[in-house]
Amino acid sequence: MATTGHFAHLLTEGMDDLTLVSLPAKRTTTTSRIFIVAVPEIKYEDLPLQTMSIHHAIFASFPILVSFSTCILCALCADWYCFAMILLGIISSGVTCFVIGSGALGIETVTKPADGSPSGDGILLTHNGVVILKGEEKDVNAITKGKFSLKLKGAPEYTVIGLCSLLLELQFLLQLLLIPQGSLFGQVMFLTSVGKLQRKLFCDTIKLRQAAMLGFEAGTRTSMAAFTCFVLCENLPRPLEDIKPIKILLEFLPNETLVWRKWREQVMTQVQKKEGEASIFQPENVDMSGLDATQQLLLTTLLQDADDAYKGYIEYRDRRLSINVSQAS
Repeated sequence: MATTGHFAHLLTEGMDDLTLVSLPAKRTTTTSRIFIVAVPEIKYEDLPLQTMSIHHAIFASFPILVSFSTCILCALCADWYCFAMILLGIISSGVTCFVIGSGALGIETVTKPADGSPSGDGILLTHNGVVILKGEEKDVNAITKGKFSLKLKGAPEYTVIGLCSLLLELQFLLQLLLIPQGSLFGQVMFLTSVGKLQRKLFCDTIKLRQAAMLGFEAGTRTSMAAFTCFVLCENLPRPLEDIKPIKILLEFLPNETLVWRKWREQVMTQVQKKEGEASIFQPENVDMSGLDATQQLLLTTLLQDADDAYKGYIEYRDRRLSINVSQAS
């Protein structure tokens, strides 16, 4: 997918709270962040969406109390223009919130992929890194294709929604006309009354816990590309058929010079090997024919980046396996 939905944006926005583990690096140019998210199994037929808790109700009461207080103060100061506008805002907002709040909030996405579909592992590109999603396609779809849906009463006319819209529009027009007629104190009271829930709501609904998200930091973009490729190809049968490593590498590094082509070939050769085999990113394992001294030096540097990424991947894999073993016991 060239673009993803709102939930993917919510997921990437909350990654800054994760503690980053630095990957092995012999050099550092542009620091890149890599996040791995193990998407849990989602049971769409039983997906309760808790829209409010007692804590949310308490927080919501503060702006309500402020609005009533400013309304009373305007009345005490005999500023009836601002008093009327604040009171109208309380009524129109309250009625609208009641109508919309009576709807059923859910998650809309592709819940049943085609039979025989491969795993839904994929990547979300950010401005300074990448988010790697690991999970079944039906579960990953909630992040890449999902969106909130609100089912309201009164379909298909939605007469009540139309009346609420009309009331809010009337409030807006009257505010433009009457607020300038009020006193300075009343105008201040009006502005006072106007005063990362979505991400938490989504993660709680699909049961995506903080422990299922890992953060890494790569010293170069080449290390990030190679590490991402290793993680996405993890546990897949060799030879690889459902995934094309070359497409992953080209997504990050589309350079088409001879040096970069030889580097990508070496990374793909490593990926095709059985997991845990020794690294082949030493210069003596690469055909340097056709390269001058400067190009050979560049390729050697890029191979070192890939070797650092491979070492970091082995450490990540071993740590994840040890955690799974401890949880199973």
